[in-house]
Amino acid sequence: MGLIDADSLAKTAENVNHAYLFDQKITKADARDTAKWITARYGQDIPERIRNAAKPNPRWATIPKSFSLTDADRRAKPKTFTGEPIANASLRTVHSREATRALFILGKVTGGPAPEALELCATVRDTASRLKAKGQALF
Repeated sequence: MGLIDADSLAKTAENVNHAYLFDQKITKADARDTAKWITARYGQDIPERIRNAAKPNPRWATIPKSFSLTDADRRAKPKTFTGEPIANASLRTVHSREATRALFILGKVTGGPAPEALELCATVRDTASRLKAKGQALF
């Protein structure tokens, strides 16, 4: 089937969503390969100049991990699976969560979701709980 688009996290997640939505068979090999490709993009999306600084500002360390868009994604500014345009932090956040959903879908084939997907969900829940405790909205 070929779910991976090596140039795009967004397109790869969209391919998984499309296959799932239209009940197309996802083989175990495709699911494993795609999950491996997506999870390789998991980490802190911190600019290289900051990562390599001798004394980086500690506030950068508080950036949560997410599934990073490719350079091609950043240039193309892909829309959501349902067609809505997004930009900036929303672009990163939405597509990271789409990648997480794709990992849950692939986990139905491979026998369980990737630990990275579970970690991202836990981070989002923790953030939502902290904001609620402060009386602030998540969105």
